[in-house]
Amino acid sequence: MNRSSLYQESKNLANQLNLPLFIRWPAGSAVQWNNELNRLREVNRTTVLYDNERIPINEAYNRLLQIRTTQAFNNILNIINLRKQPMTREQAFQLYMNISSNPQRHTMSITTTDREFKIPINSTTQQFLIDLLSTGYIELIDRQQYGSDILDNINFQDITNLSVEIIQRPENEIKNRDARFFKYINTTDLDLSRYQIFNQQQASEISSLEHCLIHTLIESGISNTLVNNVKLAITTGGNFRKADLKIVSDIIRRNIILYQRDDRQIREIKIKSAISTGEDIHICIYENHYFIYEKTIYSIYSINNYEEVKDLDRFNDITGIRSDKKTTTYKRERNICKLNSLYLVDKLKKNILYKVI
Repeated sequence: MNRSSLYQESKNLANQLNLPLFIRWPAGSAVQWNNELNRLREVNRTTVLYDNERIPINEAYNRLLQIRTTQAFNNILNIINLRKQPMTREQAFQLYMNISSNPQRHTMSITTTDREFKIPINSTTQQFLIDLLSTGYIELIDRQQYGSDILDNINFQDITNLSVEIIQRPENEIKNRDARFFKYINTTDLDLSRYQIFNQQQASEISSLEHCLIHTLIESGISNTLVNNVKLAITTGGNFRKADLKIVSDIIRRNIILYQRDDRQIREIKIKSAISTGEDIHICIYENHYFIYEKTIYSIYSINNYEEVKDLDRFNDITGIRSDKKTTTYKRERNICKLNSLYLVDKLKKNILYKVI
């Protein structure tokens, strides 16, 4: 490389580092400019800008290791991403401890030339992460096996980026120790809270729930006294077995008709009370969630075409389209082709009108 090229490269690197040149052009021989370029390269390799100050990378690592935040963790990884000076094994271990002991759980995102991996930060991945952070993406000659096919097949040299992310708790998490609740959030404008199926706003305002079967009994008109007797008798926690439903039917003195949806149809199971003193109770079970079985106000067409018709007047009564040569209108019927609650919940899921909690 000639003197002019050495000067130009030195100038560009000095500007990038925001540092002055030790030689002023046009002075300096080719050897001197080569030495100047090597000096700047070494500064670039071993220092980093920290709080508007250029300091040795090792010092930056030590300062950042004192700050146990996600931002500090990623600031360290950003230095490693530059393929500069790697951490010592002691520093890498300290970073692992800082992340794994943080009250907020984290995962490490590893991007390679052809894919991305999400790696949990725990004792299983500890050795892999320490090896990775302390090599600067240089493949180890005698790299050990980490006990995971995914980890064993990640080539350090193919890694292009590291970062850590907080594992987010669902914003719509419903705290409920004893009840099993529906595991989806309702994304429509339909009010399904009667079935303990909630939209985002409803879910965010809930602090506790009755068990879904208890709620269903209340919705079915069972007295508080009998409901409390059910609570005392059943101690199975979050999931009522069908055997428990026999006990429930005896306590409330009602037959229970249980409705289940399979791939083709709804199946009915009748659970008889030893002494029935009132009308049968009709209950659905769908993905381990109990709710009342009843006729709804929604037509099959309105739910199958919800996004198309939801803003129309009496959309829930729409049963189809009426067309002639000039116009197309929607047919509405108040009491025809209405879905039962089990079909309604099932169709909303199949039409992707829920999101998973």
